[in-house]
Parts: sequence; C-alpha cells; structure tokens
Amino acid sequence: MKAWTRHLDVAVQVLLWAMALLSPFLGVLFSEQSLGTAFMVTGYALPYVLYLMLVFYANYFFFIPRFLFRKQYWAFVLGNVGLVWLLKILRDAVMQWQLGETPPIPAGMRVASDLLGTLVIVLFILAAIALRVQKRNQQLEMEAAVAERERLKSQLNPHFLFNTLNNISSLAAFDPDATQASISRLSDMLRYVLYEGSKPATPIRDEMAFMEDYVELMRLRYADTLKVSLALDPVEGELPPLLYISLLENAFKHGASSRHACYIRASFGEEEGGWLCFTVANSLLPPEERQASGRAGGVGIENLRRRLRLLYKEADYSLVVGERAGLPFEEEMLDIPAYEASLRIKTKR
Repeated sequence: MKAWTRHLDVAVQVLLWAMALLSPFLGVLFSEQSLGTAFMVTGYALPYVLYLMLVFYANYFFFIPRFLFRKQYWAFVLGNVGLVWLLKILRDAVMQWQLGETPPIPAGMRVASDLLGTLVIVLFILAAIALRVQKRNQQLEMEAAVAERERLKSQLNPHFLFNTLNNISSLAAFDPDATQASISRLSDMLRYVLYEGSKPATPIRDEMAFMEDYVELMRLRYADTLKVSLALDPVEGELPPLLYISLLENAFKHGASSRHACYIRASFGEEEGGWLCFTVANSLLPPEERQASGRAGGVGIENLRRRLRLLYKEADYSLVVGERAGLPFEEEMLDIPAYEASLRIKTKR
C-alpha cells in the first residue's frame, strides 16, 4: 500500500478544519472588510468550528466503530441526534455570551440557517464515516496480508518436513549411522524453522546455513549418483526466512535420482546495485523416471510467488523459473535437459 494512502485520513482532517477556520476569515476579506474585522468574525465562528469537531470526532472514535460497524443503526442515529442537540444548546449559549443581546431573527432566516447547519453537520458525519471506513479497510487488508503470510509458512513447513522424513526413512534401511546424523541435522533445521520462521526477518547467514544443512541431509540419500555444487557467498543483512528453500526443494524433487547420474548447482551472492541473487539449477530426470515417479510440482513455487507479492513491491524482486535445454553442468553432462530457477531481491540498506 502506498504511503500517501496510509495518511489520507489525517490529510483530509487537516483540510477540513483549515477550511472551516479559513472560510469566515476569507469571506470577510473578500467582502472588502478590514483585517481586524476578519479576525473578529473568525473568533465568533470558533465555537461553531469546535462544535463541528466534537461531532466529527465523537463519530470517528465512538459512534461509528461502536454502533455503525456493529449494525446498531438506531443507536447510531439517536446518539448523534442527542449529541447535536446538546452541543447546539451549548454553542448557542456561548455565542449569546459573545454577542450579547441580538435582535430577533426572522422565522424564515432561522429555518434556512437550521437547514444549512444540519446539512453541514451531516456532511461532516459522512466525512467521518468515509475516513473511518477507509481506515478500517486498510487495517483489514493488513491483517489479511499477515494471515496469508502465516498460512503460506504453515503450508511450507509441513511440506518440507514430509519430504525430509521420507528421505530419512529410506536411509534407515541400509545406513543406521547416517540416519542418526540425519536426525540430528533435521533437529537443528526444525529448530530454525520453529524459532526463525516465525520472525519477519532473519540474518542472511543463518538462512544460508539452513540451506547448507538441507543440502547435506539430502546428499546422504543420493551419495552415489548426485553431484551437488553449492556456492553461497557471505552477505551481511537480513531477509524474510524460508524464501529460498522452496527453490532448493524443487531442484531435489525434480532432479535428484538414486538410479541415474544427476546434478544440482546452487549459488547465492550480492550483485551490483544491492540485488541478492539466488540461482539453482538441476539436471532433469529421464522422461521414463519422471513419469514413473509421478512427482507433481508447483505448490512450493506458487506459495513462494504469493509470499513475494505480499512482502515486496513488483519492482523489488524477480523470480524466473523454467526448463533450459543443454544447460552445462560438467563436461560429461553438457547435453542433459535442465531446470533453472533464479530469485533476485532488492535489498534495503
């Protein structure tokens, strides 16, 4: 949400009261009266402006959230009628004290004055309703965005845990020592997910350590067939937790095999202009193995896209994913079809 929309209600309120105070002042000046007369008339009009302010803020802070938003319309109307009636008595008493004895006002002029005053009061109440509704909608949108981020995290964490436990289960059948090491590493990773995953931001070095743990855990399962290259440059700063794990998971999910030679390459670093770039590429499984495994994808990437839309402006990130023919990994793997994902995020320093 743009910054000016967050402060729109304050700007409108300042404009309302500036207009209410300046209208009598400028009206007298434009009628070619003296500056002293303009200040005197403004002083007489001040009780009416205070009267409007009390009506406005009584609605803004009390009547609207307490009655209107709860659909207690009669209470809202009666409360305003009672308040306006009471304040009118007080205002008339103050103005009579200011002006002293005044000649009687003709009935027609009094009716016109009352109608005009009622119209102004209704307009100020409508302004209070509009501003309060706008502020409430902003708050609801913010709460919905926070709830959506937490929901996406809660989807990500069980998804990650399910995949990792499957890996440990397959490892336990032939290597108990590696299984014990994997459980210990998984414990460290879950501790990170539990304590850092709930924070709005985490140190970049901790996020990189988390991904290194994940790669080492996955490497145990595919030790004979998988080659992993991990180049993570040390970068200072913070970023939202668990942003990159979906891309790394996706690479293992669609590129790792215990029956065929496969390759995964990941890199992270800071580019010129303050962009953080994480790129991961994996060799694709042979078509027959992809069809046999039935590995459906897209959930992790789609969750990542939605998180990015909630966290950043469109100009501050770029996510590109897709297959690339003949992406070179090593000399003996030049022509293997590959899948590459790249996420670039603009840092705020």
